[in-house]
Amino acid sequence: MNVWTADKPNGNGVALFDAPYSTWTGSSEKRKTDGVTLLSTYPNPCNDKITICFELTKAEKVSISLYTMMGQPVGIIADQNYSSGKQYVSYNLINLSCGSYYYIFRAGSYFSNEKIVVIR
Repeated sequence: MNVWTADKPNGNGVALFDAPYSTWTGSSEKRKTDGVTLLSTYPNPCNDKITICFELTKAEKVSISLYTMMGQPVGIIADQNYSSGKQYVSYNLINLSCGSYYYIFRAGSYFSNEKIVVIR
């Protein structure tokens, strides 16, 4: 399986690969840039709810979108302005089938993606 999503003029976007020789599973380390730190996604694997934790050094519009591994949109986790500081966003996954999904996190010029796994 290969997934590519690009929405910027220079082609930056998301690439996920799940092949016999390589499996991308996301990154567990903290990533910080432009005053935004994506701290954690828990629990992962999850059953019915996921929580995404991030920190902002200034007020910023945050957009978090959920996709299937084939790149089909599933839902909007967040699309609003947040104040500076640590933020927690929870999303109900009860209507999703078991399997792997990914979300795209955007705040200002910061862009990241993470894989999540839904189990029952």
